[in-house]
Amino acid sequence: VDGWWQLDAQVTLDNTSLKVPAWSCSLLPQHQSGEASGWTSKTNTSSKAQECYAQCLALVPRQQVCSNSHTILEFRPVLTYMLFLLMMLINGITLVASQTLFKGATIAILREHNGDYGLQRISGSLGAIVLTPLSGALVDIFSGDAGQQDFRPTFYMYCVLKVAASLAVLCLNLDFRMPSSKVTKDFKSLLKRAEVLTFLLAVIFTGTFFGILDAFLFWLLQDLGASNTLLGITVTVGTAAGIPILVASKHIISTLGHANTLIFGLAFYVVRMIGYSYIQDPWWCLPFEALECFTVSLMDAACVSYGDALATPSTIATLQGMYGGLHYGIGRALGSLIGGNLIKVVGIRNTFRGAAGVSALACILYFFINYNCFRKQQQERRQKAISEKTNKATVTEEKKHTEDKITKFTADDNIPKQEYLSSAFNGELNYTDSQTASKSEYVNLAFVKEANSINT
Repeated sequence: VDGWWQLDAQVTLDNTSLKVPAWSCSLLPQHQSGEASGWTSKTNTSSKAQECYAQCLALVPRQQVCSNSHTILEFRPVLTYMLFLLMMLINGITLVASQTLFKGATIAILREHNGDYGLQRISGSLGAIVLTPLSGALVDIFSGDAGQQDFRPTFYMYCVLKVAASLAVLCLNLDFRMPSSKVTKDFKSLLKRAEVLTFLLAVIFTGTFFGILDAFLFWLLQDLGASNTLLGITVTVGTAAGIPILVASKHIISTLGHANTLIFGLAFYVVRMIGYSYIQDPWWCLPFEALECFTVSLMDAACVSYGDALATPSTIATLQGMYGGLHYGIGRALGSLIGGNLIKVVGIRNTFRGAAGVSALACILYFFINYNCFRKQQQERRQKAISEKTNKATVTEEKKHTEDKITKFTADDNIPKQEYLSSAFNGELNYTDSQTASKSEYVNLAFVKEANSINT
């Protein structure tokens, strides 16, 4: 039209330049009209057309030129894996360290107030019951239908809860327990005891089995088609089943004994792993997840209680730290490492079956070693614990009776009760080792002394 022919050409965007591919005079049409991706070119076809005189006018909305509507993803799997490994390492170290120190503080507080560790664990179980399926549901909701899973809500919730727990820990008061001045000597004394070494070796095995299930159970369930919500429900079922076991844990452990309770947990690891290796529907994992009450809840309570029984007042935190480091650190890492290599060779189901066989062997060996080598020592500790419990109950009754008499005595003579108790309390401080006794023990001695004087 008016000496110009309209030419439709495919024009590609390369950074900031516009290119018309395969441009030549021979490509000029005699007459053509149309649209191609919003791009239009015009060429002069006068007498100078032989010289291929051309001018390209690109007609396109400005926002399409100045904005990039395409996203380029650059995959660096090695860098991604190394960053992931670094974050997992930092998180694992802080998690194991905080759990170990917190358990040591918990045992110290429970000793001071004669508490039950199993009952304390229930509060943590309630958190897992509520938050784990919630986090799985959030992942499913935010992932949408794009095919990629979005785990950011879970990470954000984890960070918030971590900060809240840290603030709560700062409110704990552990001033009643004097620090040990012989940490190295106490540590060496623990390692010289055969029963302690056997217990720690058993802890490594339990941690290895825990690591295998922790790392690869969800992998198996996802291969079977499990959703993130179902994965959260599995944790809820196992934790909820552990609540009644935790309530009765003190009675179970006192009846079976610490070592036999650990053997009991190893036996249930055999049942769980065999069961997982044969399921075809992911929902069938729930009955075996319920058995987690024996392999996790009860076993953890037994290990913490066993460590408390084996340790002296100055080595409680040390032995609890060794238990946490070996179970959740070394044992768990071995489970992930060994399990991953076995899965590569024999598959995940055969790996679970092999782990079940090793668990059965460890269960039998630990039973025979414990029965033949440490049974006498454990019976002596049990009798001593019963005797101390009886004596403590007697002293508590005498304390209450004495307090009633002191109340009556001070009321009759118009003597302030606090002032009267203070003299007895201060007198006993001179005869009590301040490194091993707590304030409540001083008060008990003061009450006993006053009881004798009043009775006289």
